[in-house]
Amino acid sequence: MGKVRAFTISFANTSGIFYPGQPVQGEVLVQVKDEVKIRAHGEEKMMLKPGEYRYPFQFQIPPSSPSSFEGGIGRVRYYVKGTMDKPWAFDVEDVRYFSVLNLLDLNPIPEAKQGQEGQDSKTLCCLCCASGPISGKHNIPVSGYVPGEAIQINAELINHSNRNCEIWMELVQSIRYITARKTRTVNTVVQKTTARTVGKGDSDYWRGEQITVPPLPSTGLHGCNIIDIMYLWVLVCDPAGPAINLRVNIPILIGGIPLVSAAQLYGNVNPMNTGTSAFPSPFQVFPENVPQPVYASFSTGNHLQNPGQADNSVAPSGDNQQDDTFTPQYPYYNWNTYDTNFKPTSF
Repeated sequence: MGKVRAFTISFANTSGIFYPGQPVQGEVLVQVKDEVKIRAHGEEKMMLKPGEYRYPFQFQIPPSSPSSFEGGIGRVRYYVKGTMDKPWAFDVEDVRYFSVLNLLDLNPIPEAKQGQEGQDSKTLCCLCCASGPISGKHNIPVSGYVPGEAIQINAELINHSNRNCEIWMELVQSIRYITARKTRTVNTVVQKTTARTVGKGDSDYWRGEQITVPPLPSTGLHGCNIIDIMYLWVLVCDPAGPAINLRVNIPILIGGIPLVSAAQLYGNVNPMNTGTSAFPSPFQVFPENVPQPVYASFSTGNHLQNPGQADNSVAPSGDNQQDDTFTPQYPYYNWNTYDTNFKPTSF
């Protein structure tokens, strides 16, 4: 940087995690080893002498701000950018990204506490012959979950066809990108069980296994009207040979604040929120009867789609600081462990 030894942005809240309505405080550190001319206000110029300078800043995140989100053809990204304007020379800049969490509280949502069941069947055809049906059914005791919570598998498949079938369970993130001209949906499998084989004329009953929800943004992406996030709990049956898979979907809700019943079930294994967190009062967004989470990142990989899948009409606008390695952090409750080695796939 020539005469400028350092030009860096830092946050007072070193976690880089904030909530809507919370103030963001920090400073820009400037270290100059030789005199440097800068532009202060418009065309006004001034000379910085060698030394260290600290420029504090503060602003408030709007109360209705949506959560941070990184997607393939749309995103919600927050960052602070500092610029040293040097006349007749290259400017010096620094950018610091941060996560904003607009958490969905599952407790006021009646359907989050209710169970659901899904079932469907299909008949396989080969030329003019049809085999017996393949029937799948599964259910869940509640419809609302948080990252770190386990979804229990309670499923069955009856294979009356003349083919073997592979079956598995998967958690799918379904994102709708909405514009005035078109809407595009990207589905991504974010967790998945190992497949099991069900022979022709046989059946299988799935009990006792589970999938843990990884760190994901809440359902809906509240505050954003051009990106909508949904989640599906799916039983998949893949028959051998040419055929379309049987998919039995159950829509579920992913939140940021768990059901009190879930917190009681897991015994509040995380420290309770007693007002000593990194988020100063009055920004205690977690009720006293649920534990406070940790924070973690999980890349769905849907921002790494093949170039052929891109559509310039709905491409995200640039922020002049392309950082495709940035992944927002989301709340995660240390109740269970998700499969960190699983590679999400979009379809």
